Amino acid sequence: MSFLIQQTLIYAVPLMIVALAGVFAERSGIINLALEGIMIFGAFIGVLFVRQMQGVDTFIAAKAAGDWGTLQGLVLLAMLMSAAMGALFSLLLSFASINLRADQTIGGTALNLLAPALVPFFTLNMASGDSASWFMIKKSTLGIDKSVDLGFFGETFVNKVYLATYVCILLFVILSILLYKTRFGLRLRACGENPQAADSLGINVYKMRYAGTTISGALAGMG
Repeated sequence: MSFLIQQTLIYAVPLMIVALAGVFAERSGIINLALEGIMIFGAFIGVLFVRQMQGVDTFIAAKAAGDWGTLQGLVLLAMLMSAAMGALFSLLLSFASINLRADQTIGGTALNLLAPALVPFFTLNMASGDSASWFMIKKSTLGIDKSVDLGFFGETFVNKVYLATYVCILLFVILSILLYKTRFGLRLRACGENPQAADSLGINVYKMRYAGTTISGALAGMG
């Protein structure tokens, strides 16, 4: 049962965070069909970042010393890089839809076709690096002997898990509150549901749509 729950979390959390990305885009008034492409591009950037960092002296020393904090910090940095590049990639859709008045469906489909073609092109000459098994948090990572039984909840949520899983769950909660319980979220939703009314109240609809699509791209890249 522990294995089943862990595998469910691993596969469900990325889909959950990307679904939230779609909500942010749709609520701002942009149909973001490029989420799959942004996910591919963000994953590529994350892998490329980790591969490059594995050759840095700081990482080599941390891995040799078993410095869990530094290694997991690198994971968080990789997530931030993926989110940043996902947001940048999504700006292509924002610019095409908002400034060029292009059809949002066609623009999103074009980016979905671009990313799967662009990423293999960049990865052709990438040699495989060292195994990134240090991503996983295990008993030994926390200084606990492998023979110690942590019980059902400990074995499920502490042993053989990934920090990124819990970071994404926390982000999901925070951004859900941001969208539905804050002034920014209210303005964002207003721009998607009734842009004329939002514009009459002095809300810059274009800026809010850029913000929604950028957040959407960052979440999709991280997912």
